[in-house]
Amino acid sequence: MRKKTFIQFFIIIVLVVSVGFLADVLRKTTFRQEQIVIVVPEEIEEPEVIKEAYQEVTATIYAYNSEISQTDSDPLIMASGAVVYDGAIACPSFIKLKTAIEIDNKIYICEDRMGWRYRNDYNFDIWMLYKQDALNWGVQEKLIKIYN
Repeated sequence: MRKKTFIQFFIIIVLVVSVGFLADVLRKTTFRQEQIVIVVPEEIEEPEVIKEAYQEVTATIYAYNSEISQTDSDPLIMASGAVVYDGAIACPSFIKLKTAIEIDNKIYICEDRMGWRYRNDYNFDIWMLYKQDALNWGVQEKLIKIYN
């Protein structure tokens, strides 16, 4: 019985020392965000969308860009697996990926997902190359078309 208690005590000591060491390493490590360079072709072909059946709704439209603080740890890859591009949009989870969304006569393709707090309503997030463009967009209420 004493041997089992000693082994349990030893394992607890090892875990405490390991956690302490990890915390010390993290405290001494400086994390910095590296600059991300995205190459975007001059012209991107707009996807061909059959504009027959659609649902028109009022939605809240945000804008974001590829900064880790605005995305997950891989800011250049969207939920669909595609690399970010002009014309991509993050959609609520009830809209299928690759669905066409029309906002202000421009077609966007649902390639990404909204953050968990915004997934259950008509909230969308347009990907933009430059942070300043996203800030200038702000938050807008728009009448949009969701194509089936």
